[in-house]
Amino acid sequence: MNYKLELTEAMCALLKQQEQVLAIWEGGSAATGFEDEYSDLDFCIVTKHKAGDEIFSKLDEFFAAQHGIARRFRIPEPAWHGMSQCMYLLSDSPELFYCDICVVERDNPHKLIEQDRHGSARILYDPQGLLKPITSSQEELDAICRRVWRMAASLDFVFEIELKKAIKRGLTIDAISLYHTFLQRCLVSLLNLKYRPHKADFGLRYIHREYPAEAVTLVEDLLSIKDGLPKNVEMMLALYHDTKKELEAIYAE
Repeated sequence: MNYKLELTEAMCALLKQQEQVLAIWEGGSAATGFEDEYSDLDFCIVTKHKAGDEIFSKLDEFFAAQHGIARRFRIPEPAWHGMSQCMYLLSDSPELFYCDICVVERDNPHKLIEQDRHGSARILYDPQGLLKPITSSQEELDAICRRVWRMAASLDFVFEIELKKAIKRGLTIDAISLYHTFLQRCLVSLLNLKYRPHKADFGLRYIHREYPAEAVTLVEDLLSIKDGLPKNVEMMLALYHDTKKELEAIYAE
């Protein structure tokens, strides 16, 4: 029995009967080619109009009757992507499996199906041919990159000063927290701009797939504070300022 496949087929059979539903596809690891036995179900539904309440009500009934609902969380709206999104942990699901389900109206331009950023969606239902492969425009990518640069470079001096003060004061918890904030908000943002600008806003996600091996190892060492906090801070700040200098000519305004 393939739980995920059988669940997907049953959900599709239910949703195809709904007059609102225009298309269904699977994203996540199924789209990026990294699907394995631990993959969750990233399930996306296109509707004629905004229909999150209606669709999730149908799914609630279906899941409760067929599987049981152990946990459920509906993302508060408006969400950043403009979709309706709900996470389900089903009572009979395999270990480490959950459903991440999005409902997006046809006219929403942000459907997260750009191949260069989200992979090739696995089309499950699309009688009208709405889900044609697309890629991000250079204008969109440039806007994302410049936003990521501003978020990293505008307040880096504040984070750096606060981090150094916490170390001098001997406030270990504060120092470690500020260290990880700087690493993820500032350093990783610039490394994304350097190594994968088409995913500059992805944070740490999937860097093991797209960074050079030596860069992955370096980030792992920095995250684990392998050489002790003072030494890691020195290494992190040196790498950050070198990378910032390298990218300034491209992104600084």
